[in-house]
Amino acid sequence: MSRKRPNPVPLEINHPSTQDSISEKNLWHDYFNIYTLKTQPVNIKYIESMAKELTDWAMDDNSLTLEQFWLLKGLDGSTIKKWKEVSPAFKAAQSFAKRTIAVRREIGAIKNKLNTSMILSSMPMYSNKWKKMTQWRASLKNKQEQDKTIKVLVEQIPSSDLVPIKKKDNDE
Repeated sequence: MSRKRPNPVPLEINHPSTQDSISEKNLWHDYFNIYTLKTQPVNIKYIESMAKELTDWAMDDNSLTLEQFWLLKGLDGSTIKKWKEVSPAFKAAQSFAKRTIAVRREIGAIKNKLNTSMILSSMPMYSNKWKKMTQWRASLKNKQEQDKTIKVLVEQIPSSDLVPIKKKDNDE
């Protein structure tokens, strides 16, 4: 006679990442719209639709700074930061937009369609490659300034009948 096994008791696992991902989808976030001057609730679907708008907008040739989009949509820095934390899609969209704008700005500067000095000074904000290069150049400059110790060796000029030793003013 075989023994019957007891029915397994289902275990409830409260894994933090599982709970967070489930609750994040259902969370509502406050978003202050600067144009309506009202706070409105938004969910993850709204944030992801804003991410899609950002990527579409970035493909336009007139999109030269991310600030243009943030102003167009009335988004402030704290809202952008919060949305990047709760939505991987929004974070990816911002990264895509930055890279797209960086390429457009660099090509515009190369072809002299944009003000080169203005573009060069702000490129590190849009491209990690440019940021690293700027930091590397700054480190070279600092290294050069540290190595700038100049030593001047002056040999004593021998005296002769043509070039007598200069008398000091007090010796007169």
